[in-house]
Amino acid sequence: MWAKAIDKIDDRSAVLQAQTPFMSNRFAYPNPYTFLGINSRRKATYLAVWLASRAAWTHFVHTSYASGGLPAATQAQWREWLASSAVSEAQHPFAGVNGSLLTAEDPGNGMQPVIVGAILGNNKETGKAAARSKTRREQAKAMFNLWMPDVKFPERVYWKEKELQFGDSDALTPVVTAEILWDLFEHNWRFELLALDRTIHFQEWKTPEWGLERDATIRKVFFGDGFLVGPMPLFNQGLAAESLPERLQYLRAFRAVLRTWPQAPLTWGEVCLETGKFDAQQVLMLEESMVCFYCQTFFNYVGHCPITPHRVPDPGPSSSVV
Repeated sequence: MWAKAIDKIDDRSAVLQAQTPFMSNRFAYPNPYTFLGINSRRKATYLAVWLASRAAWTHFVHTSYASGGLPAATQAQWREWLASSAVSEAQHPFAGVNGSLLTAEDPGNGMQPVIVGAILGNNKETGKAAARSKTRREQAKAMFNLWMPDVKFPERVYWKEKELQFGDSDALTPVVTAEILWDLFEHNWRFELLALDRTIHFQEWKTPEWGLERDATIRKVFFGDGFLVGPMPLFNQGLAAESLPERLQYLRAFRAVLRTWPQAPLTWGEVCLETGKFDAQQVLMLEESMVCFYCQTFFNYVGHCPITPHRVPDPGPSSSVV
């Protein structure tokens, strides 16, 4: 359903590009699509850097939010950080990836592929490209080191108690990779909904009492009632639950958030979402309407497709979109 909603987005609509601290084409967590369409060595390095910094970054994000902020970085800044030279080839042989010498296609978030880096050569343009790449990487390192001054890059990182040698692509099985990306999809989806609501209701959020109540309302949209995902569930929950009755409470919460946004249909309130009283066909139509409305509204404000809920990956190579 979410994938179909993204396909239906009218990209001819006017992009509002709300210039607030919470949007402007930034990501609270690395965009999962950054890890797709790239070679295995680069992917291993990116994932290793993320796993090494994940705990520190998550703590920083939630501490900042509690203080009224919502830190985020552009996709390019995240990419430069993930390819950070803080992980040197001399220290970690599996992490010797130089972004100025390798090419990779990053499909982005439903957008056209972007070529990263420059092909190795001896001309002046190649040298200039390498210098620019180094400058961008140093700037990204400085920014993230300011946000996470104590982050360390050990020889080994862990995912669900599984030990991975830093940047070793052989250890990053399709299942492990899919689980890490699912975690990023879920975190991004939660913070994108929060950020968009704080953009739409920018003035209201300045009132502490309103903000506290709104925070509680948005948290109910997610299983676990929070913006921190926690351990990956063993089965699909929240808006990704496969059973309609299991989705009802989250659809009620989702409707409570969206119906206060501009141009939300008034007819949504006519659909019953109570257990034992609902009409399945009406609820499915409402769900589709809300999902399409959210995706289009997000695009109108930000200019690219939202990151959406994903279902828990099977013991196979990839996760499935709801």
